Amino acid sequence: MTMPHSEIVEACRPILEAVDYHVTRTRHERRFLMGYQIWHDLERMNHPICDTLRLEAGTAEGEGGGSQDGPVKRIGQALGNCTDIETQYTDTRGITIDGVPPSGTDCGIFRLK
Repeated sequence: MTMPHSEIVEACRPILEAVDYHVTRTRHERRFLMGYQIWHDLERMNHPICDTLRLEAGTAEGEGGGSQDGPVKRIGQALGNCTDIETQYTDTRGITIDGVPPSGTDCGIFRLK
């Protein structure tokens, strides 16, 4: 059985809530995080969801860079389908995260609405 998106979102919510704001004279907006950053925070916290996501995605590395599935992709799908979370996309040309190349041409970035 696949972990419900709602469980993934609830595990990620405290990380998204802790993100600081970008403040200028005209803007006061919460910063975006990439799924990779959220995944690394969950791992650092030793969150119980990590083992389940690794098992379901079939990868020990976690990132899933270059693969069709991985914990980061599962996080992105869950957050991207949540109405409380704003999703945008950044071009991934030339970007490597922890030595892992991107699995596509863009990457979702997320913040609370």
